[in-house]
Amino acid sequence: MTLRPAAAWRALRAADPPWWGPLVRHALPLSILPALAWPVGQALSGELAWSASALGGSFIATVAFVLASILVLALGLFVLAPAFTSGRQWSRSVAVAAYAATPVLVAGVLLVLPVLLIAVLVCCFHGCALCYGGVQAMLGCRQSEAAFFVAAAAMFGVIASLVVGGLCSAAGLI
Repeated sequence: MTLRPAAAWRALRAADPPWWGPLVRHALPLSILPALAWPVGQALSGELAWSASALGGSFIATVAFVLASILVLALGLFVLAPAFTSGRQWSRSVAVAAYAATPVLVAGVLLVLPVLLIAVLVCCFHGCALCYGGVQAMLGCRQSEAAFFVAAAAMFGVIASLVVGGLCSAAGLI
């Protein structure tokens, strides 16, 4: 995906996997990288105890956060699709979000040193570029509108995450 994205998007479109396929077969295995690195990095920095419950809880929370973030981006692509494409397709929206997250998930191994979070953030730019190609190949977005579509979906994701986080905080869950 990261080296030959155009060919990968074409192959993915031809395969047309069910909505859960890219999430379970691609994003879930890759989410293990940041889910292992983040708790270890937090423990090495003294922010998290070296206990099975603390490390395990952080691992599970990180995997859940990664998958939820991908689904929120997919939801943004799905909700905004009528403004940028000819139709909505949930399975393809999830595929774009899951595969566009590849560089960020692979770079998640760098979180073993929390100071390297900046490198993971830089990988977000490559993820946006992959998403740009993905919305064209998978969702039929015109090239002239693809950047706006990706930006709008990302903003949708940020706002949705803030709202959900605020509600969870107000409910005392976090």
